[in-house]
Amino acid sequence: MADLRTTYMGVSLANPIVVGSCSLSKSIDSIKRLEQAGAGGLVVKSLFEEQIQLEEDEFRTRLGDLEPGFAEAVRMFPKMEHGGPKQHLYWVEQARKAIKMPIFASLNCVSRLAWDDYAKQLEATGVSGLELNFYSPALAPEIAASDIARRELSILERVRAAVKIPIAVKLHPHYTSLMNVVSRMETAGANAFVLFNRLLQPDIDIDRLTRHSAVGLSSPGESLLPLRWVALLHDRIKADLIATTGIWTGRDVA
Repeated sequence: MADLRTTYMGVSLANPIVVGSCSLSKSIDSIKRLEQAGAGGLVVKSLFEEQIQLEEDEFRTRLGDLEPGFAEAVRMFPKMEHGGPKQHLYWVEQARKAIKMPIFASLNCVSRLAWDDYAKQLEATGVSGLELNFYSPALAPEIAASDIARRELSILERVRAAVKIPIAVKLHPHYTSLMNVVSRMETAGANAFVLFNRLLQPDIDIDRLTRHSAVGLSSPGESLLPLRWVALLHDRIKADLIATTGIWTGRDVA
């Protein structure tokens, strides 16, 4: 059998197949099956600050709904607060203990301070590295492409100063000058780049007049864009490169 051992951001892998952040990487049972199937490493399902904020708002709303009818009972018990990222952090810790292959955390935040705070908490779970899941849509005409790049570079620098584990950056393909952004991020401390993030594509069901997400499984043809940019960046940077999207078969991996 061929020796497929390699490293990713200095972390030893049995082979170069790393399962990305997806529905398969959010269950300990499925993570165990992925290891048994031969995966070299895995990125756990992302920790989204925005999702935590929504859950906290819903938690406070439900408590507020109870207060008018049970004001006395509410005062009898300790103040209740949402646990924030604790549930996700506990799950990552349990996943780390359940398998032997390297695990990498994934993080997406909407506020500046949360990036380095959550990054430090994820590092404490024992993961081998951290993937920053960048997505910065410019939703106002006064926002320039350079503004977005500066913001993401600033976030990367903050996280790099906050943690000691290696950092990968998962990018989308829509930068004005992708090679320039990658080069600057490598200088700022990125150890690897994941090409590319699949972004939310909402659609409208014209029969039901409802909105829904149109993001499904990728197709093999979608691998051409990441493969092209992996080839263009190869030997131009020292950071590791991972191609993602459209990898369906062993032939696609090859």
